[in-house]
Amino acid sequence: MSSEFKVELSAYLDRVNEASARVRQTLYVLVTASIVIFAAVWDTQSTGWPYQRAVISQAEYKYFGWDTKKEAELSSNKAQKAQLDLFRRSKQYANLSGHWDQKFDTQTITEMRMHVKALADAASKSYADLTIIKVPVFGVAIDVNDFGTLGGFVFVATLTILSLSLFRQHSNLKIAFSTAIGAQQLGTCYKLLSMSQVLTIPPAWGHQHDWRAKLSFLPRLLYLLPLGVQLFVFLNDRNSFNSGSVISPEHAAANRLWSTVSLIIIALITVVNMFLVVAYDREWARHANNPPMQGASTPK
Repeated sequence: MSSEFKVELSAYLDRVNEASARVRQTLYVLVTASIVIFAAVWDTQSTGWPYQRAVISQAEYKYFGWDTKKEAELSSNKAQKAQLDLFRRSKQYANLSGHWDQKFDTQTITEMRMHVKALADAASKSYADLTIIKVPVFGVAIDVNDFGTLGGFVFVATLTILSLSLFRQHSNLKIAFSTAIGAQQLGTCYKLLSMSQVLTIPPAWGHQHDWRAKLSFLPRLLYLLPLGVQLFVFLNDRNSFNSGSVISPEHAAANRLWSTVSLIIIALITVVNMFLVVAYDREWARHANNPPMQGASTPK
């Protein structure tokens, strides 16, 4: 093989590696955005730690002293079952935290009550702060309820870029393998390219059955992450729609509409991306199963 052709083949290998790098970088952006959006929405759930900590802290201050008459009053009213449960849990929480003891004197009770109030106010403020996400450098504050809209825009735009990158990656790989076959250097080309793969697990060269290739489904799960997060945000918006409508009917309706539309678009793009990923993996498998070409120079 001439030195000129070696240079040409090397250029093809570089283009494949560059395309794979673009796919990885875009996917890293998507994974980071997915984690941030999921964490922001998850922490504001009514079942999340921040909200429940604020609730139990406020109940601790409200029922501090835990008067037995108040407990009897709550016990006698079935409609107050939730408040009775909160009454008892707040007392247990106070005992475990060292905020309450039957042996406290009057002065200690007064001081501890003030301490508990400060903790309750801090827990409520901490939860309230979570509902507003401040973006550094740009000086922008985003309400967590807008993540269905803004997150949808981010996912649709970035997933589109990922689709184009995946298409180019697959196309470049086919061209590189075709060129390598013409130069009788398929083995060398295959092994060199497989060394730079991160999100793909190519089968070992010349093996019909390679157990490592069966693990190829693991990286594919990353491509489903944005869809899963957007579905989570969509369900959260749907469940909180009534309370959001009380605050801003127009805003709540707009968020719900775009959350639905973006979820559909993201699902369609994700399907396309999965087809491209599977096609890319099959391209590796198809050439890995070929025996080395005659005259091929393959590294040992």
